[in-house]
Amino acid sequence: RAAFAALIKAAPDEIAIFSSVSEATSAVASALEFGRTRNGVVASEAEFPTVGHVWLAQESRGARVSWVAVRDGAIDLGEYERAIGDDTAIVSACHGYYLDGFTQDLAAIAKLAHQRGALLYVDAYQTLGTVPVDVKALGVDFLASGTLKFLMRSPGSAFLYVRPELIESLHPTSTGWFGRANRF
Repeated sequence: RAAFAALIKAAPDEIAIFSSVSEATSAVASALEFGRTRNGVVASEAEFPTVGHVWLAQESRGARVSWVAVRDGAIDLGEYERAIGDDTAIVSACHGYYLDGFTQDLAAIAKLAHQRGALLYVDAYQTLGTVPVDVKALGVDFLASGTLKFLMRSPGSAFLYVRPELIESLHPTSTGWFGRANRF
């Protein structure tokens, strides 16, 4: 946790451990309430497929998923501006597109999301280890990454940063062995 926190300019107590980014995404999604006023999930078409599947699975809980299109291997920031509404609960924007490496302006997306009262979830699996990341400067609410790609470790380890102001308000229903302060 300390090494991952240092890599993204966070504190160790802002980091949770998971077996995969899919599991981390599920924990975030399960902690959200998709109510009458905020049921929107805006996801990019550049999401790694399993992240997109997690958001689509929330439709049975009342989420309404919409997609920001990839055009010519990139996403125009204006597409996010048009897609994020007052009903958006969370925006899911990968840092780097797994097909071509296109990177997104996370600070700008965070600003758009926060202006509309939405949270920002980022999958940085495709970039972490090659691109400097400062979660505080970027203003992201959640950032997940695994260790397999550019962190050059074995599969089966993933980390999730959660903005400290959110930690106490989130209660994931997706939990397990590492989801407890006292595992016994």
